[in-house]
Amino acid sequence: MKMKTSHWDPIERLKTDEARAAYREAAKELGDEDLIAVVEADIARAELRYAEARLEEPRRFRRKLPAAERLSRDAANADE
Repeated sequence: MKMKTSHWDPIERLKTDEARAAYREAAKELGDEDLIAVVEADIARAELRYAEARLEEPRRFRRKLPAAERLSRDAANADE
């Protein structure tokens, strides 16, 4: 029977500074220079991904009206 696996990328778990610091510390505890290099690369990718996401977030919500304004607009349009 074949084992079914799925893709796992560690940067999906490195959204916060605390998570990245813990990941880095765990690699340093093991002391393997190759592992530390891979972990540092993962952290760099995570920082880039989440920095880009923070820049995109205001764009996604820029045109969205606050709930109170949407409700009053919808109520005004219902009378027409």
